[in-house]
Amino acid sequence: MRPRNVSDGARVKRPAVVGCASGFVLIELAIAIVIVSLLAGAGLYALNSQMESQRVRTTEQRMAELKDALRMFLARHGRLPCPAVATLAAGAAGYGVEAAIDTSASPHRCAGVIVAGASYKGVLPWVTLGMTTTQASDGWGRRFTYQVSRNALFIGVGNSLRAGTTETGDIRGNLTMHSALPAGIGLYDGTANAAGNQINGCVASSADANKCNNFAVAVLISHGKNGLGAWQENGVRMALPASGAQEERNTQNGTAFLNVALYESDTAAHFDDVVLGIAPRDLLDSLVASSQVTAERALMNQRIDAMKSAILAYAMTNKSGSGAGSEFKLPVDQDELHDFIDDASAHPRDIWGAELLYEKEATADKVKIDTTGKQFTIKTLGPNGIAGPNSPDPNADDETTDVYAPELIGVLLKNGAFN
Repeated sequence: MRPRNVSDGARVKRPAVVGCASGFVLIELAIAIVIVSLLAGAGLYALNSQMESQRVRTTEQRMAELKDALRMFLARHGRLPCPAVATLAAGAAGYGVEAAIDTSASPHRCAGVIVAGASYKGVLPWVTLGMTTTQASDGWGRRFTYQVSRNALFIGVGNSLRAGTTETGDIRGNLTMHSALPAGIGLYDGTANAAGNQINGCVASSADANKCNNFAVAVLISHGKNGLGAWQENGVRMALPASGAQEERNTQNGTAFLNVALYESDTAAHFDDVVLGIAPRDLLDSLVASSQVTAERALMNQRIDAMKSAILAYAMTNKSGSGAGSEFKLPVDQDELHDFIDDASAHPRDIWGAELLYEKEATADKVKIDTTGKQFTIKTLGPNGIAGPNSPDPNADDETTDVYAPELIGVLLKNGAFN
């Protein structure tokens, strides 16, 4: 019997190879899993980062829309709205509506909201502004904190509510923005007070730091990704930032706010608030351009005329003599005019909210029937509120109006003052 050839029948089974080949397969698989995990993690991080950036952009876009809504409210009503009560839940009466105005209080006030200095704080009154709840929420779905200067709410004689007017130049702010803590350390002008951190003021050496009226009349705050201090749809406020954290400043009931780079490192937390300070000019410029409020030039002329009237009233009160021999004394300076008006808040102001300045000619004293020449100057320091010679603005924006004797005599004669 001949030996059986492999080709004649079943193939000879070879033993399975166990060892290095299968080991390499497992190692390669493990490496592949690690690589895929790393790639997935990097992709997820990039996606999360992109989503957060989109939430910030959404927040900033909605803030811009809300500023436009506030501008249109101002055009219709001559004032800004009170905040809405932050602690109301969806469905409650008054939810999203500006707080009721308590006219029985002196001065008048927004009822039921937080009083923060000479301002009021709550959430943006989106229903009053005609906005949707989505438009009034930041990119993380939380309410915008809204704080507004009292001066922008109640403008008029005797603290009365000013409504239905299109003259808005009296709106002035008292809310300050800062680039570091402690807030309130002073104005920063790059030279005179380099240690200061206020970023919406004028010059530190100015006797009236609010002359340029860069101070905000309203502030909108998104409390960012961490939401610390934000009010939610159910009216419940999220936990406050840790004591000493940068974000704590934007949850306190003061008038100074911190506005630094997003996600800046902090010993207590990371700053992620999105803050928008709204100055008077942010609201007024486009309204003036579209003639929705009194044109700047016409309004300025009205204010200058009011200043002249105040000066003439002083002169007529300080009259001596009678008939053609009457003499009308002019105020010596701004302070004397203030004392006559008796209320600094009633002093005529320019369209940027600063007092119009009175400067008597050195040779002027009393207006008589035969007086000639320039008697005084009425001056505004313009939108930057800085005197021209010291202004960092190469296009100095001061304006002066010279008033001569014939104009004053004509008004006095018309009013029978020489009788």
